[in-house]
Amino acid sequence: MSTHTVSVVGMGVRLPGHITTPDELAQALAGHRTVVGPLPEERWERLVSEVHPDQRPRRRWHGGTLTDHDWGLDRWHFGISADEAEQMDPQQRLALELVWEALADAGIRPSSLAGTDTGVYAGAAGVDHAGRVFAPGVRTTPHTGQSGALSIIANRVSYHLGVHGPSFVVDSACSASAVALHLAARDLVDGTVDTAVVLGVNSLDSAAINAYFHQVDGVMAPGGVCSPFSRAAHGYVRSEGGGALILCRTIDLTPGTREWVRLLGSAVTHDGRTPHLIAPNGHAQAKAITRALAAAGLEPDQVGAVLGHATGTAAGDAQELRGVADAYRTRDREQPLLLTSVKPGLGHTEAASGVVNVMCAAVGARAGRIWPTLNHTDPVALVGNRRITVPTRAVDWPTGAEGTPAAVGVSAFGFGGTNAHLILAPAPEPQPASKRAPAAPVVIPLSGHTRQVLTRTAARWAPAVAALEDLVPVGAAALWGRDHDPRHRAAVVARTPGEAAEALHAIAHNRPHQNILGPLAAHGPRERLVGVMSGHGTHHQHMAVELAATTPVFAAAVDRGRAALQPFVDGPVWAPGAPLEGFEQIQHAGWLVQVALADTLTAWGIAPQVWVGHSAGEVAAAYAAGALTLEQSARVIAARSRLLAPLSGKGGMLAVALPVDQAEAVAAEYGVDVAVVNSPRLSVLSGATADLAAAAAALERAGVWAKAIRDVVPAHSPAVTPLQEALRQELDTLEPSAPTALMVSTATGAPATGLGADYWAYQLRARVRFADVIGRLTEGQPTGVVEVGARAVLAGHITDTAPGTPVATVTTDPDELFRAVAGLYVHGHTPTGPSSPGEERAELPPAVWQRTGAEDRTHVDLPAAATWTAQDHGRVTGLVLALATRTIGTAPGSVDVSWAEAGVTSLDLVGVLAHLRTAHPAWATESVTDLAADATIAATVERLTALLPRTEATVPTP
Repeated sequence: MSTHTVSVVGMGVRLPGHITTPDELAQALAGHRTVVGPLPEERWERLVSEVHPDQRPRRRWHGGTLTDHDWGLDRWHFGISADEAEQMDPQQRLALELVWEALADAGIRPSSLAGTDTGVYAGAAGVDHAGRVFAPGVRTTPHTGQSGALSIIANRVSYHLGVHGPSFVVDSACSASAVALHLAARDLVDGTVDTAVVLGVNSLDSAAINAYFHQVDGVMAPGGVCSPFSRAAHGYVRSEGGGALILCRTIDLTPGTREWVRLLGSAVTHDGRTPHLIAPNGHAQAKAITRALAAAGLEPDQVGAVLGHATGTAAGDAQELRGVADAYRTRDREQPLLLTSVKPGLGHTEAASGVVNVMCAAVGARAGRIWPTLNHTDPVALVGNRRITVPTRAVDWPTGAEGTPAAVGVSAFGFGGTNAHLILAPAPEPQPASKRAPAAPVVIPLSGHTRQVLTRTAARWAPAVAALEDLVPVGAAALWGRDHDPRHRAAVVARTPGEAAEALHAIAHNRPHQNILGPLAAHGPRERLVGVMSGHGTHHQHMAVELAATTPVFAAAVDRGRAALQPFVDGPVWAPGAPLEGFEQIQHAGWLVQVALADTLTAWGIAPQVWVGHSAGEVAAAYAAGALTLEQSARVIAARSRLLAPLSGKGGMLAVALPVDQAEAVAAEYGVDVAVVNSPRLSVLSGATADLAAAAAALERAGVWAKAIRDVVPAHSPAVTPLQEALRQELDTLEPSAPTALMVSTATGAPATGLGADYWAYQLRARVRFADVIGRLTEGQPTGVVEVGARAVLAGHITDTAPGTPVATVTTDPDELFRAVAGLYVHGHTPTGPSSPGEERAELPPAVWQRTGAEDRTHVDLPAAATWTAQDHGRVTGLVLALATRTIGTAPGSVDVSWAEAGVTSLDLVGVLAHLRTAHPAWATESVTDLAADATIAATVERLTALLPRTEATVPTP
């Protein structure tokens, strides 16, 4: 593989005819669709009204146009204020969404690029918006400069991605985005960047520019019909829209990465001196092709087709044919060179046309097709004379001498003489990456900044998922190929594409479904996560069998735990599926399962900030919190269980539905101890078997629920007191570490420090104060709890102690474990598993945008304030709220928030300030610093009111 090869791994497209995905582009090309036509009535009337009276056309212009909705922006997604979004160059809006769609197509989280040297290379030439905002007499705003500058098209993308690589706009007219691609590839090859974003955009919103092109004879196709390389060719049809590409070095691709196409080489030349500035030069175009071939290391006959610039102008077509024929030596070829154009159907997107041509080649490579040239009926002589074929229907992708797919060329020429040529080759079929066993459930996370975005995304994904045979790549794409918005989340847990599609349909239609977690809207700060290791009693004969068989990360963790435990026990260590024989082995198995589940959560990026253990569960909790190594934790559980095992049959434990004070009264009466306080309504008694039986009988007569706990010893009772010193001696050399997460002891009720021999000896006898610890941890702070054990036994006690606390139960039941991960995601804890970054990813449609335009703005009338006095506090409040509403697009929820919390940026404050300074003389000296320093909007109102005169000001008569 050449180190100079660059791969296109993601594409985003927005073209006329509602072409919004690569698949829709392929369908349009395969279906011979034409997306150009007469300009829409409203656009036509506006443009004509702006043309100089002497140049007003008699016939309606033709073009390929996007709808107003297509030009809108999902400003909430990007955190852009309503004022700024409304004033932005539409090309900037388009660029942002295209890049995010291309990154999603590439399976790259936008947030993962933050801080990197990713480069953004844009091709643009349309100054339509700049002509409006910089026109004489137009009032400027704080957003005018950046709204009209072409450079900001690239810079805004870099800003929102948070990247530090090159960021600029190339303006070489119709070759702009191809030149940008050439420069991006150069920077990738020399190591300046590791990822490159290349985009091209174009708009048809300038009356003057449209009039100019229609004034030049032979440039604009009469009747809107473009016929490249035909005797009837008389020009092209302008089109707007654009595309974005994500590029990486081919040699750096990870297994399973899907490629659209590879860029083998490229070159850029200029026409030099020609009869006039905008006259094309076939000889200079041929130089670009020859240099691109040299850069790709190819001979001319290794290229089987060219997607031409092919605008359908007589002079342009003639020069392009000569350049292609000379550079590709078409007279010497065994097979004719295919030369085609997509412009008759899609229109000429000018500065974006290079990227659009690359996308057309890419979807053609995927389909194994070269697209036809529409409207080509009577070829010019050069076509036949030079062994060039212009296909009028889709044909198979050409092959080389060995039957492998041939390379293709892509041309783009600027009317000022800048020529670019690119050599592309189909990418090989990706080798399937390693993936989890398909028997395990799959978690599919979804998110959106609004509920509508979430539900519409689910609707878009459902048919795509239903059409797949394997669900695992869907989980990988959903987790790793998207950023995860915290505001609205849902997750699907399923085992088959059919199950997942049904659940997605249910989300789309706001219906409940057993495979759905959520949807849930975030309220306030994200919950703190508390991990809880359950104690004795979670075991069962089949625990961990299926999970170990279907989830390799868990199976590997079990193996590590068994290896750590083996030196401390006689005989073989329990393994999933083996019989559970006796108290000691049950304790080992429970510990093994818990440390393996903890390691699984860690591998999946779920890290509770606090750990709590219930009785024996504290040993696993100490490992999870980082206070003990795996070997140290194994040593503790082995010693503890070995010393307790002889107590089997000499006592037990009794769960009773009593608060601790009543449980203590029963314990005193029957000579037993309160060993555990699980919740305000449930305690556990421990002691001699006969004493517990007497207590149970008395409670039953009194109508109080009581139940003996199986397979236990009289833990946390006087029976274990003689064992404390023995445990202390066995663990005398234990040297714990400072925990990496907070561990709160249920033996002391305080943060656990110094978990050495003395602690474990004390813990053996101490009461388990579980309810106290949970109550304190959940008080005054949003908290979520993860219960970890073979099966869930504490979730009810947790919610009894802290009502409303969400509890995820991480158990050895695969369905329950994966649902727990999904539930954690819905509650704002984004995992890094179960899917891994290297897994094969499905091709999911991009997320849905919730775009806004000027019509979506909240209309606000700003009152005149020149005569207000200090008695007009209510009016000042109304004015300030109106200014905030006009800026952010919606009314602030409260005046008791700061300007920033309301969504008003420091730049937006400049616009607010401009109005305030002119609204009343008393506010003429206000500054942005004054506004920003106000703690709340209410404080701004108070300060502005205090500045007003006590009596009404006299307004001079003009």
